[in-house]
Amino acid sequence: MENLRKAFEFGGVLNAEEIAQVTDPFVAQSLRAGEHFFAPGDYPNRLGFVSAGVCRLYLVGRMPEEEATRCFIRPHQFILDLESLHSHRPTQVGIQALTACELLDKRIWQQLLVEVPKLFILSKLLTEVARPGKNTRSSSSATPTWSCRCRNTTSPPISALRLSP
Repeated sequence: MENLRKAFEFGGVLNAEEIAQVTDPFVAQSLRAGEHFFAPGDYPNRLGFVSAGVCRLYLVGRMPEEEATRCFIRPHQFILDLESLHSHRPTQVGIQALTACELLDKRIWQQLLVEVPKLFILSKLLTEVARPGKNTRSSSSATPTWSCRCRNTTSPPISALRLSP
C-alpha cells in the first residue's frame, strides 16, 4: 500500500489527506494466470495498481484468435482505460494476468473524481507524461516513470506508471 501512496504523490498535485482519501478504499484482488482484470468489450470503471505479478495489455484483431500483446504491466504500475471511461464506450483492449497477480483495485473511479477534483488534474498530468517522446526509464530515479505507452499515438487510454525502485 505504501507504493500506491507514493504513486499518488507524483507531481505534488494531491495533499496527504487527498491521497489517503483516494488510497484507503482500495481492496486487494488476486488474479490467477489467464484471468482478466478487464477484457475487450467490457466497460471498465476500475483503477488497478499491480502490487505483484505481471499482466499483459493486448488488442484483439478482427478474429478473436488474432491477439497482439502491446506491453507488459509489472509491479507498481497502474491500470486504467481513460479513453473508455470518459467516452462511455467498451474498451478495445484486455488486461490479462500472465502470472499470479496481486492487484489493489478501486472500482469507483468516477466517484473518486467527484470527491477529489484534483485527481482529474493528476490523471491528465500522468496522461501527458505518457505521450510519445516523454517516456523515461531510469532505474536510479526515485520518481515515477512511465514504462509503456499503449495503443495509438493520439490518445494514451491505458497507462502504466512504474515507481522505480
